[in-house]
Amino acid sequence: MNAQSLESARFEPDDCIFSESFPEAHSLRDHIRINNVTNILVSGASNGKLFAGGVLKVIKKALPDCQRVRSEENRIKESEFRYNVSYFQVPAVPVSIMHGDSRGCKHCRAYQYHCSHGNLSVNLEYISLTRFVDSAVRLNYGLGEPYERYPPFRFGSSTMVEYLLKYYFKHWGYPDIWLVYAPIIHEILDRDLRTFAIYMEVFRQLVNLYMPATSRTAIVTPHLECYTNATTNLLLNIKIHNMTQVLFNVLRPDLLNPDSKILGFLDLVSLSCPVMCDWHQVNIGAHMAEEWYDKIASYMIEFVLNEKRHLMP
Repeated sequence: MNAQSLESARFEPDDCIFSESFPEAHSLRDHIRINNVTNILVSGASNGKLFAGGVLKVIKKALPDCQRVRSEENRIKESEFRYNVSYFQVPAVPVSIMHGDSRGCKHCRAYQYHCSHGNLSVNLEYISLTRFVDSAVRLNYGLGEPYERYPPFRFGSSTMVEYLLKYYFKHWGYPDIWLVYAPIIHEILDRDLRTFAIYMEVFRQLVNLYMPATSRTAIVTPHLECYTNATTNLLLNIKIHNMTQVLFNVLRPDLLNPDSKILGFLDLVSLSCPVMCDWHQVNIGAHMAEEWYDKIASYMIEFVLNEKRHLMP
């Protein structure tokens, strides 16, 4: 693709329309009520947290009484990059067998909001996910705590997504909607395409194994980056494109299967191509302007709620 074709590229998939009426409060409340949505989870790295802020704005339109009810606190400056396992601990799991690793995002601490309007309410949570599958939060039985003492966790948890699906969600409630803003930049730094494909396959299998039948997970791929160094920009965006293609190939069986718990895939690589540098935050090549995340959040909530409606009895 040459520079001229890249500049003129457009992405207009069928049925991919940003409705004007949907963000209205009464319409959004009706969709939430009809779909019986009570828990929404957003995951990702720094872009995922910005996206979660957009999702919160969408939810506040319909359920304006929002209170932050939980936060992943950071009490020690030296550990600002490390997961605080006390946030992720559930009553049946001793904190002594939990282990939290470092993550490449010091501002990506988890939080949970409870939003309501009348008798309708939704819990919205953001949980940092800097790779689809890693050992950032896990059960570690090598610290003098024999796992046989804890029968519910006999088979352990070697990865964070496994811990969330098997234990954390079991206590706090499985998300009815799980939106993952793919942490592709962190994956690029740590993994080649073949390794990424292997871990991505693990992620999709775990989601389909443990998520409830009426829950749906949707993946949002990252936008293109915009840095001042043209060579760095080009090389990085080629890697983003290639890894996004691998992601699509791995998820292809789910996208073609109406019964899959992985509902859909929004390709922001294509969407961001025409506005690659117009929408980026000043001097921050990795992040878009706030309005970008607000618009994508509005679309994804609409998309998932419309699709979930077909699952209702």
